[in-house]
Amino acid sequence: MVEKEGKKEINMVHKQAILCETIDKELKHQKLYTKYFQNPYKKVNTVAGKPNSYRDCAEGEEDKEFLKLNAYHTQQPVNKYTEPITTSQEYGWMHDPLVKINRDDSRLHWGKRCTELTTYKEKAWSLGEPN
Repeated sequence: MVEKEGKKEINMVHKQAILCETIDKELKHQKLYTKYFQNPYKKVNTVAGKPNSYRDCAEGEEDKEFLKLNAYHTQQPVNKYTEPITTSQEYGWMHDPLVKINRDDSRLHWGKRCTELTTYKEKAWSLGEPN
């Protein structure tokens, strides 16, 4: 086997320099998040506090930003977005009927119809006759 002549052995000083350079790169591109809110996709089971505890009964200020974010995240996707985000949302996205329902129009609405047979069976079932 022929070893490469250009390869140098890395000593502790070089390892430390590489580590410092890696840490500097990580700190340079790190983004610190300080705003946290409740996960809208995971329901949290809360436990009721003690009834005589002041800490559990005390009411504080309402966090307007949290209430606004919570109201936004609990909306249905149709209200949040102008068009479907995923292909699954495409089904039923436009749920309003294209033609307004007119109950008086016999072409589109037939209503409930009773014949002699259905009237007879309905009466028989109401009296308790088996099938």
